[in-house]
Amino acid sequence: MTARPSVHPVEGSGHPSYGASFTRDWWSFAGVMGGVTAGAVLDAVAAEVPPDWHVRTATFQYLAGVRDDPLEIAVRTVHQGRSSVVSSVEAASAGRPALLATVLSAPVDEEQGSFTDVAMPDVPAPGRCEEVELPRDLVPVSAQLEFRFATEARPTVGGDIAELVAWVRLRTEGRYGPGELAVISDAMPPALFGIASTPVLMPTADLSLVLGQHPPTSGFVLVRMRARHLDRAWAVDDCDVWSDDGALLVQSRQSRRLLGPLS
Repeated sequence: MTARPSVHPVEGSGHPSYGASFTRDWWSFAGVMGGVTAGAVLDAVAAEVPPDWHVRTATFQYLAGVRDDPLEIAVRTVHQGRSSVVSSVEAASAGRPALLATVLSAPVDEEQGSFTDVAMPDVPAPGRCEEVELPRDLVPVSAQLEFRFATEARPTVGGDIAELVAWVRLRTEGRYGPGELAVISDAMPPALFGIASTPVLMPTADLSLVLGQHPPTSGFVLVRMRARHLDRAWAVDDCDVWSDDGALLVQSRQSRRLLGPLS
């Protein structure tokens, strides 16, 4: 296992710029997993906002795959107020645009209460759930994570529900901040794999994250990936991530392009 790729400042640009390189064990299918590049972008944005501020929302549009060439990340502050900072990000790789992102950061507010109607599923603890290894020849990044599926649904076994629920943890040591949660929220197979018998390429075109302001966690978190919509070649997945004590850590929505028949 290797540490999650880190970003480093790059001089000589009109806006604050950062670089990140990725080994192939962070790939999914034909390139770096989208959640991994999203995590690098969030790390770059965090370097440009006050240290006690927290990412609240982030939206990414993926324009091209990232492979062996470094990712060049340019961060521009488009709004800075007392309660929020909005950052615009353009990232390129191999001389072409790779992704666009908008990130909203805000200070942690301990005085306000919290509410959620997104209940954590009642599932067995991680130690009572089956560990399942995803095919590393197709998804090399799966070696960086441990998956313990918490319901009867499994990917690509021809089930009857387009939903996958599993305890997931990064095998590398350390606590989970926004960058790690971006990786985890994209690590599960597409929810439609719950009803498919064979894997099919479904690259992410758009990813939106909403993060809570809970302290960083570590170890296993519970991830639920649900298919919300399939319209011809486009699929929409919603993902919820909870800490082991039931705190809702992040919600995400992905629009995926279906590049083959679902069977």
